[in-house]
Amino acid sequence: MNWIDIRQLDDQQWEQYFHWHKMITRRFFPREYVNTWTAFRDRRLANLSALDSEEFLIYEDQIPIAWLRNSWTGSLWECAFNSHLSIPSEECVLEIRQKLEAFGAARKLDFCFFESGESTISAWMDALGAQKLHERSYYEWIRETADFPVIEGWVNQFQTCNPDISLKIWENRPDEILDQYIELYDAVCRDIPLDYPDAQPAQSWPKEALIQLSRSNEETEVTVLTASLQDASGQWLGLSDLNIHTQFPKRLYQGMTGVHAAHRGNRWGRWMKWALILEAKKRYPKFQLIESDCHAQNAYVQRMNESMGFVQTGTGAKWRWDRDGA
Repeated sequence: MNWIDIRQLDDQQWEQYFHWHKMITRRFFPREYVNTWTAFRDRRLANLSALDSEEFLIYEDQIPIAWLRNSWTGSLWECAFNSHLSIPSEECVLEIRQKLEAFGAARKLDFCFFESGESTISAWMDALGAQKLHERSYYEWIRETADFPVIEGWVNQFQTCNPDISLKIWENRPDEILDQYIELYDAVCRDIPLDYPDAQPAQSWPKEALIQLSRSNEETEVTVLTASLQDASGQWLGLSDLNIHTQFPKRLYQGMTGVHAAHRGNRWGRWMKWALILEAKKRYPKFQLIESDCHAQNAYVQRMNESMGFVQTGTGAKWRWDRDGA
């Protein structure tokens, strides 16, 4: 295998990486989906700079088979394979793990797979000592099937029934909301079901990383719309994110949606998501669909998605190898 730091890719390699990455991610991570290889290159490099992180492309016989990237802390790395086309060999995964051990700060490695080879992957992930973190379900919401007058009626009804709650929509997470955004995001993440009791709940990004990412988003023409629900004191009770790349405004991505535990069961998640859909209709009148994903065991979000007309389009899974527990 050949490892190349993406900062060293030439134009031909960037174009190849773009088409391969798009083929894998357009159904699963549309927030990464852009219209041209140059825009893809600029966004990836801007993110690396903003988060002070690294990313490698792994080649086998001059074909990119996986990417390996680290988080803002350097301790968690993520490796994604195109397992929809082919299942990587156990030797390939072992070499990636051995290579990772050369990075002193690297403590954990996540392996992501999409829709293929479940039994084979499980077998050699067990042999590797990796723990299955979770499975994910992927969804699409098609605009042409929507009845917007009904959606507007729902949003108005929610507001009428909750006169003490205000819904606001923010663009690119301004600094003034980050403290409450992060606090609620972390609280919601801790309630997401996990397949293994030892698995650690997800967490939002550190405040400084979010600030840098927001600046990077603006530079690379990515807009994040955040809906918040606040009580009379201004305390955040719910949040929902919608991601739009201005070079590809027909395909949007619905990110995190969560409500404080004390206020669940009121369908406030639907309220925020419907409000964001109406905002997207106003700002991006030509958008065609919204894609989303959630934890496969998160029955609340699955029911919410299905009640709103989201249709499941695929599944995926993630394993984690922990260097400290190896």
